[in-house]
Amino acid sequence: MNGLGRRRLLGFGVAAAIDLTAPVAARAEAGGEIVGRVLDATGAPVGSARVIVASAFLADGEVALATESDGRFRLGALDDGFYDLTVEIEGGRRGVFRDVGVTASRTTRVEITLEARPANDGGY
Repeated sequence: MNGLGRRRLLGFGVAAAIDLTAPVAARAEAGGEIVGRVLDATGAPVGSARVIVASAFLADGEVALATESDGRFRLGALDDGFYDLTVEIEGGRRGVFRDVGVTASRTTRVEITLEARPANDGGY
């Protein structure tokens, strides 16, 4: 599957793909990084989505950031370990993606597609 692992989390309304094979270009900072993109059910980028990255490897336990207008986000200088990502959009469903592996000097790429809720479920 081209080195791309895929998970589909229907219960959380999110589909995601992870690429653990991409080396990080030479950087001054140590550690690995998570680079991702959030898309809606039609494949359009979701800007201003809130991405919460949580792990025992983070000093404060979690870091929150917002996606850019093209749906992209980046978090670097991460220690080796596993991280949980939660994606939230205003008035919408929360998506949870667990155990994203990060390795020093590597980029872990994550593409998260938020699935539309059924019409009788309300929201996105």
